[in-house]
Amino acid sequence: IIANSHYSVESIFRAYGKYATPIYLGVNLKTFFPQKNKLKNQVIIVGNNEPQKSLKLAVESLSLLPVRVRPELFIACPRKNSLSEIIKLAKSNKVKLKIKYGLSPADLAKEYQHSLATLACASLEPFGLSVVESLACGTPVVAIKEGGFRETIKNGYNGFLVERDPQKISKAIEKLIKDKKLRQKLSHNCSTYAQKTYTWEKTVKKIENLMYEIT
Repeated sequence: IIANSHYSVESIFRAYGKYATPIYLGVNLKTFFPQKNKLKNQVIIVGNNEPQKSLKLAVESLSLLPVRVRPELFIACPRKNSLSEIIKLAKSNKVKLKIKYGLSPADLAKEYQHSLATLACASLEPFGLSVVESLACGTPVVAIKEGGFRETIKNGYNGFLVERDPQKISKAIEKLIKDKKLRQKLSHNCSTYAQKTYTWEKTVKKIENLMYEIT
């Protein structure tokens, strides 16, 4: 059994009493890479409007930032579904939204590259591929300290791990907005870390080695 994170290994054991081997997924570094684009005043979150993706939490967190520096929230939805509830919440909290559905990997990479940060608010995400894509693009991640996010994000190195609290999420975003040098440092660490850790070559090699062991 192969799992995509140590968190998933634990979940598999709890459910089935079976041990798994953790092998992280990779990212296409030819598509997701750092680019010296002019940053927009936006943060990005990837996910559909489903309870576990916590889009509401992202809106609530941004609403706590001062209006003069408050970024736009870019929501990249893999599939088209209703966001009327999120749009209404954003409007009432004076949070600007931009929503795109079914972006190609190349277009999604451009949005990471233009963003101040990526938000990872999902509940108990087993791994979080969007987080790794963001790191490869040099975009720091503000992630909830749960699930697989605890393995991909090194607090204060390539992003921030925070409690599921809008105030704490907001403070982490504000740090990246106000401290340009900190953001640049984290951005450099993001891409370096992704290039060393999350390549498909490494993933395939580990799977091949596992196959050789069991044949």
